[in-house]
Amino acid sequence: MFSPSIADPHEKIGTPTHRSRRRNDLRRRHANVVELLDGIPGAHERAQLGLTQAKSGDTISLEEL
Repeated sequence: MFSPSIADPHEKIGTPTHRSRRRNDLRRRHANVVELLDGIPGAHERAQLGLTQAKSGDTISLEEL
């Protein structure tokens, strides 16, 4: 599972080192989400169906739920 890296307390936010560390953290998070979704049978197909339905306007308003 994702665990944030321990930042150097002397490292300034916005520096190249800080940005690199954040970028690496985000890549690990992305990999974890992909792994999680890959473990759900039919998740990709269901997501594609939802996207198609949303694009065509085949949706339900929140008030109807």
